[in-house]
Amino acid sequence: MLCVSVQEFLFWKKKQLSKGGDQKSFEVLLDCVGGISTNDLNWKILISNGNLHLKKNLKFLESVWDDHLLKSCPIQYICGITYWRNLKLKVTNKVLIPRPETELMVDIVFNIFRNKSEKIIFC
Repeated sequence: MLCVSVQEFLFWKKKQLSKGGDQKSFEVLLDCVGGISTNDLNWKILISNGNLHLKKNLKFLESVWDDHLLKSCPIQYICGITYWRNLKLKVTNKVLIPRPETELMVDIVFNIFRNKSEKIIFC
C-alpha cells in the first residue's frame, strides 16, 4: 500500500477532474484501481489531517484517468470492473455496462410481483 496525505490527494484529485470526465467515473477509478471507496475517502477527508492508503500511486492512477479521457472509453472497461446493485462485476468491451435505469426496472418489477403468488418467468 502506498501512503499519501489527504491534502496532497485533494490537490491531485482537483487537477485530474479539471481535465474532464465526471465524478462518478473518477470514483470508480479510485475504488477499482486505487483501492479506496468513496465512503472511506469521504471519511478521511473529514479528518483531513490523515493519510490515504492506495493500492497504486497517483502517477499510475493519473495515467489510467488520462487514458480514459483520451480514448473516451468508459472507465469500467479500462478498470475491468463495474458495480451493479450489491454486485461487483467483471466487464470487458464485449459486454454492456449495467445502467442505473436497469436497476430501476428491476426494482419496479420486483415491487409489482412482491406480494403475488405468481412466479416471474424470464424468457
